[in-house]
Amino acid sequence: MAMATVVRLITGLLVLALLPPPPAGKAPWQRSPVKVFDAAVRVLLNATGDHAAAAANSTRRFDMGEEAFDASNPTIYGLTLCTPDMSPAECRSCLGDIT
Repeated sequence: MAMATVVRLITGLLVLALLPPPPAGKAPWQRSPVKVFDAAVRVLLNATGDHAAAAANSTRRFDMGEEAFDASNPTIYGLTLCTPDMSPAECRSCLGDIT
């Protein structure tokens, strides 16, 4: 299954451009451990992936969601979309390859 059939968008990192300057010598992405961020993204993408794949109507195989992160970047937003020609099983399988 080609990965081009699935679209995912994570926008949580775009918030970094709107934050006040970080403390001297500390970049914004160093404020929270990468593993914690990855875990939050994984929860978000698995939840939106499950919901998108479960849609009865193939034109509605998408889901949007948000996941809490930390005080500096409180919310991570996500969008999961499968193409209408995919079966629910193909959709979830393809999404599972990403997470």
